[in-house]
Amino acid sequence: MSWTLHGFGLQEWDEVLRLTSGLTCAWADTAGFHVGACPAAAPAATHLWAWDAAGETLVRARLDAGRAVVGVLAKHPHGDAVWSERVPVRCERARTWSPHEKRIADQPPGVLPGAVTTVTVLTPMPVTFVGPAGSS
Repeated sequence: MSWTLHGFGLQEWDEVLRLTSGLTCAWADTAGFHVGACPAAAPAATHLWAWDAAGETLVRARLDAGRAVVGVLAKHPHGDAVWSERVPVRCERARTWSPHEKRIADQPPGVLPGAVTTVTVLTPMPVTFVGPAGSS
């Protein structure tokens, strides 16, 4: 199976907000694990993942000092990337932490999705995106 990887390079947070608009985002920071809309300011985190409801557009942002290196993995074309390339991927079902996992703070009901799909780009430097359960 192959998808299209779109590279956006290092972006200011406003661009991350634009690219994740309408998507579900997930990140872990010093205040715990979060799932929801993209935060208005860059969180104190290393990564943020985002996905659409169908799991056909996935975003991975590696955060660095309020900016992020952004990639979008999509089944369909995605307009304004710096570059795009068709890449082979592997989709696997994965589980998030339980609500009472001791490595993270206690989570309110419904925050952790339970099951997710990981989509790994199978290139010499693999990178993994996260999407909703059942997507592929």
